[in-house]
Formats: sequence, C-alpha cells, structure tokens
Amino acid sequence: MSASTQALESLKREIEKETRDLQEKERELDKHKAEADKIKQELQKAEGEAAKLEQEVDRIRQQMSQHQSELSRMQEELEKITKTDKK
Repeated sequence: MSASTQALESLKREIEKETRDLQEKERELDKHKAEADKIKQELQKAEGEAAKLEQEVDRIRQQMSQHQSELSRMQEELEKITKTDKK
C-alpha cells in the first residue's frame, strides 16, 4: 500500500469517525431540544394555572372586601338598634 493510499485510508477512517461523532451529537441535541420543548410546554401550562389562581385570589379578595363592608354596615345598624333599645 502506497503512502498516499495509506493517508487516504487514514483520512477516510477519520471522516467516518467524525461522521459518527457528529450523528451522536445531533441525536443528543435533538434529545435536549425535545426536553426543552417539553419544559416550555410545562412552563406555559404552569403560567396559565398561575394566572387563573391570581384571578381567583383577586375575586376572593373582592368578596372579602364586600363582606367586610357589609359586616361594618350591619355592626353600625346593630349599634343603632342597641342604642335605640336602651332609650
């Protein structure tokens, strides 16, 4: 085998090895991209759930405020009634 043939065969083996390495890295990259996409979907879902919970918290706070106002009004009425009854 001539030196140029040996060099060509060596280069061919190196290219084949690099091709296999590249294919392995591409598979690894695809796997990581799929994992990243899954995480992004989970994040979007969690953000949607968080937004719904924020709305629910706001609604409950509004209800509490209304109930507190109603309670204050009722306490004032009760005090008026109590004062009237004492007279």
